[in-house]
Amino acid sequence: MRLPVIVLASIALLTACRPDRSLPPQSGDALLMQKLVGAWSFGDTNSFPSGTTIIRPNGTYITHTASTNRVGRVSIGGMEGKFYVSNGVVFCTMTMTGYASGTMASAAPARVVRVDDRELVLADPAGHETVARRISP
Repeated sequence: MRLPVIVLASIALLTACRPDRSLPPQSGDALLMQKLVGAWSFGDTNSFPSGTTIIRPNGTYITHTASTNRVGRVSIGGMEGKFYVSNGVVFCTMTMTGYASGTMASAAPARVVRVDDRELVLADPAGHETVARRISP
């Protein structure tokens, strides 16, 4: 009598622990978005511009930048917005900017060349690459 109860309990446990097959598998873009989440640092004191970007799991970001122009004037700015990934390309829409020179509705798309636990490499439509270093997950 105990054996059927143990078998039924085991079957119930295995059924409860199996993956939910009704949920669709995550796409490569969804996995890529997860890898992008965290804080990233780009540029350095000699580059134009340098700063940090924080990418949140909900598809929003915030960026703070500093840059020096040819005559040595330092500009500080920032922007916030939403992003999504489609076919390995990041698309951003800016919802708020802090630049004195004007505002932009969206940024040029950037293809993800590579992303891992330490580094993110993006390429703009002209093929110029930007390297960012992860500063926190």
